[in-house]
Amino acid sequence: MGYNMNQKQIWQIISTICFLFMFIVLVFTIFSMNFRESSDGTFHPKSYDVLIINIIVLFVFLYLAMFDPMNFRIYAALCFLYGALGLLTNENITAFVLYLLSCLFLYRDGFLRKRTKIKAVTVILIFIGCFCVQIFRFGFRQFLVNFLMVVAVLFICLLGFFLFFPEIKGVMENRKRSVLSLSAEQFSERDILILRQILTGEKYDAIAAEHGIALSTLKNNLAGLYKKLGVNDRTAFLLAYANHEIVFDSGLPKDTV
Repeated sequence: MGYNMNQKQIWQIISTICFLFMFIVLVFTIFSMNFRESSDGTFHPKSYDVLIINIIVLFVFLYLAMFDPMNFRIYAALCFLYGALGLLTNENITAFVLYLLSCLFLYRDGFLRKRTKIKAVTVILIFIGCFCVQIFRFGFRQFLVNFLMVVAVLFICLLGFFLFFPEIKGVMENRKRSVLSLSAEQFSERDILILRQILTGEKYDAIAAEHGIALSTLKNNLAGLYKKLGVNDRTAFLLAYANHEIVFDSGLPKDTV
């Protein structure tokens, strides 16, 4: 329980810092906007796009800080949004880093646990599509320069990964898979099966259909199961038990099972 509370507090601090940062960005955006004079003598911004996006993101971070600081899919969406905007405005290095960060958030959320290859290819194709738009915006020559810059950053990242690959491989091989034993007094065999499906990344609607129950019923049941396990939601459950094997403890002696 303490582990999950600490994780939530950390992400609450992170989302609060992001909110304050976006507030500063919003103020800076307002004071640095270019204005045009209309026929009646009043001044209006030439473009509201950046201002509107920053206002929306500001309130999104406020929501995360106050209610749901561990919703990693929202973080992924925000990183993807600013990554796409970076590609469209020729901020390629920042865009590439944000896009990688978006993928990491999706991985942490469990989005890539199932149908990994299809989802990974889709994510890569979206990035390539956004990047290729630069051909029409900046010309082929600038596109080629930007492409080489992104390749260079990717090469540096891969170089760092392979530099520490032996240590990473050793940690992964030595890490033991923990066992989460759930007793029959609090959990049924179907509860165990559903929790295992959550760990593999299956969606709620697919799980509900497989067990022949309504989606609302499944969500209510899971809320109770999460509470018994000392976590608040799916994300916290995955963070706490992603490396666990869930077993059913019937309470009977092993030689009678």
